[in-house]
Amino acid sequence: MMPAPHLHREPVDEIGCTRQGVVNQRALLAPPYTTVLIPKRATPNGPITTARLRRTAILYGVLFLAGVTLAGLARSPGLRAFALGLVVPGRGFWVYAAGDALSVVEHVGLALLTRPIFFLTLFAWFASGNVVAPVAVWLGSALAAGAMGHERTWSAATLFVPGLVVVGGVSGFFLRRRTLAAAHARRERRNAFLTNSRALATPTDSASSLPLVEELSTDDFAAMRFLLDRALQPIVTSTASSGSSSSRLPPCDTRSWRSRMRFR
Repeated sequence: MMPAPHLHREPVDEIGCTRQGVVNQRALLAPPYTTVLIPKRATPNGPITTARLRRTAILYGVLFLAGVTLAGLARSPGLRAFALGLVVPGRGFWVYAAGDALSVVEHVGLALLTRPIFFLTLFAWFASGNVVAPVAVWLGSALAAGAMGHERTWSAATLFVPGLVVVGGVSGFFLRRRTLAAAHARRERRNAFLTNSRALATPTDSASSLPLVEELSTDDFAAMRFLLDRALQPIVTSTASSGSSSSRLPPCDTRSWRSRMRFR
């Protein structure tokens, strides 16, 4: 196996000359070019992500209106708790945050405990594709709150839970606008750098319209040989039962494909 070659490059100044004064022909023959600048976005995300976020917001808006309407029209505490549990996971327990201190702490604790459990199910959905877990926790907490049916209730929960959602939505909207403004400021700084930047463009032959490709230098040839030597190494897999190794590809695993497509 070849050792890694020691690469040496002569620094090139902005007019295309090395320190020894040798003219870089590629820099002088390069045609004028225009650097592509970063476009301005109207939203913090791309079009596909924006469309999916809009669809999710519409679906949740329908669920929010249905839950708030049902909670406002409900006559029994259980139905009102179930309706508020549909608005936000675990928030149906706020209906029973009344009575003595133990009852308040118990039901507020259930409401607060549901939140991290729901986030854990979202992580399980992202990590393993378990789409049932978030729905089960959301709907299960709403059904559990509705099945309690305690007599002592907190009537202000019908306004408190939707109010939290509205405050969170407005805060998230202004936070996204602030993030977009910061992204626009970064875009202006980077475009200013790109506008004043210089690069070597590949020159073309006026007669054949083909790019003028130079020979590889000694250092370039050594680097290419080193990379090909590494890339053409056989893949060695070992067999646990026999203890032997063979040069063959590993078996097909669709889980690795899914993780690569998801995280890249």
